[in-house]
Amino acid sequence: MQLNDFVEILELEIPPRKKREVGFLEIIGQEYKENINSRVYCYFLDKIENKETAHLFLRGLLNIIKHKTSKKIEIEEFICLREEITNSDKRIDILICDEVNKCGIIIENKIYHYLANDLGDYWAHLNYASENKVGILLTLYPQDVPFKFKNDFINVTHREWIAEVENGVSSLQIGARKLIYLEDFINTIKQISQSETMNEEAQFYFEHVKQVNDAIIVYDQAYDYIIEQIQIVAEKLDWAVNGKKPTFWRNIWGEQHPNVYYTICFDDLFDEEREIILMIELYDDVMKEVSKLDEVLAGNEIMNNFKRGIKADSYLQYVVKTYRLDINDLNNFSTFVFDKIQQEFKPILDVIIQTLYQQESLV
Repeated sequence: MQLNDFVEILELEIPPRKKREVGFLEIIGQEYKENINSRVYCYFLDKIENKETAHLFLRGLLNIIKHKTSKKIEIEEFICLREEITNSDKRIDILICDEVNKCGIIIENKIYHYLANDLGDYWAHLNYASENKVGILLTLYPQDVPFKFKNDFINVTHREWIAEVENGVSSLQIGARKLIYLEDFINTIKQISQSETMNEEAQFYFEHVKQVNDAIIVYDQAYDYIIEQIQIVAEKLDWAVNGKKPTFWRNIWGEQHPNVYYTICFDDLFDEEREIILMIELYDDVMKEVSKLDEVLAGNEIMNNFKRGIKADSYLQYVVKTYRLDINDLNNFSTFVFDKIQQEFKPILDVIIQTLYQQESLV
């Protein structure tokens, strides 16, 4: 590939990356659980506790029913029931019924489970006239209703319902906490339904396959360049490199003291900030000597230039420093890293090795 070919993609208007906040149901791993999902719907359909959202959710559903059927379902004084038990001891996921107008909506909630429910039993359980009730097969993606129930049930996707709800959110007069709950649930439904339509990023890729693939090749070459430069640093130190593609870190270590080594993290190098992190790490049994090392290095002014990093079960980032690089630094990357190690990190490493191993540094 010629670099001139790559210029094409630089001239394209790439869709901005959309960062999405993770919803509460996703945090606890419950976003695909139908019973949990039904609980949330019923919470917002609870007319006593959440009058505004109850009317919003119901109105949205009635709009869909009006669009998809010829029925005129009039529901005003309603209650929402979950896990309603039928005479056959089956359970209706969500049941909305108005005993005054004798109207109701039967909802079978499906996310990823296949339909094996007795829709006929659900239909018969609600003892209203057929024209005053409607069954809904609520699914992530469009799905055919079994033929024998087509006159009674319609398919509605979660995204269709939530879209109707979202249209009315701005007019709600509810507390801040409930609004957060509602917007969180809306975002979760939109997220788990996202495969239904191609997003902007995917569309951009398929419209510019060659240019994007060429960019990926350039990216891989940039990554390989950094790895080669780190290898040069290790060779100058007469040490070895540990780490494998596609990770964005490498350890540089010596056989004389394998549990004390340099680490370079370079994932932010491939961002606009162009930063790397250098550190000395302590591994495994030498971690128990941290207090001793801190005492020995306490009077060393050079320690003021570093921060303490992450402590895990098996390693400690003992001293850490971040560097921002310009294009010239990148062009001489191995020299830049080697010089930083020699000038700033080696004096500390020498003390660590002498303290732990009672020997002079071999670096």
